[in-house]
Amino acid sequence: MKRPARHPRNKTWNETIREKARPLASVLILAVVLVSLYVSSYIPFDRYVSKQVEAFNAIETGENTNSGTKANPAEKGKVTETGSLKANQDVRTDDTGKAGKKGEHYGYIQPQVVDGFSEEPIRGATVVIPEINQKFVTAEDGYTAAIRIPIQEDEHFEKISPKPWSEVTVLVYCQDYIEYALFQAHVWESQSRKGPKILLFPKEKGKENEPFGVVEGPHRIWIKELVEKYRPKK
Repeated sequence: MKRPARHPRNKTWNETIREKARPLASVLILAVVLVSLYVSSYIPFDRYVSKQVEAFNAIETGENTNSGTKANPAEKGKVTETGSLKANQDVRTDDTGKAGKKGEHYGYIQPQVVDGFSEEPIRGATVVIPEINQKFVTAEDGYTAAIRIPIQEDEHFEKISPKPWSEVTVLVYCQDYIEYALFQAHVWESQSRKGPKILLFPKEKGKENEPFGVVEGPHRIWIKELVEKYRPKK
């Protein structure tokens, strides 16, 4: 006995749409994955600047950005030492141990250089202070030796609103990283500043990789006093 031949069932409209949409969905998923990988490996400039601002704020308030704890303020006239003082002494190339000129006043800074993405310390980066024409090399913890800076008053603001700190330029060089220039880094008389924290970012192949330029703004209290001093009278 012959069985009746089976005719293929006609596909419904929904099944037809699903079959046509399946390749498109695969393409969209692949595109989303590629975009996610690109975004995760790229840091926009505004985020880079915000990370620097966070570092400056942490230094100003004495807060450790990695642990969220408060650091002990430096004693007046005392240079703060890091846990790797010996390593710093091994790589230091400065002459901060020499006696200064009579009547000169000094402050100290100790820059730390870290990777901009991982924030891991960078050993062997060269830090240059043009105002004193000296260079320093970072140790394993990313810090240089304590750098002695002569205190100089900002003549521009001398009669406007004197600044209670001095300012220097910090240039940073490291192989495979973009050069970095920090302007107006704060130095306080007879005090040691643990920082500033410098974030370096790797060079990108095939691009010009111009140096980063960052300016450390004035202290917020000084800004407030300046604004109030020159506030127009009603």
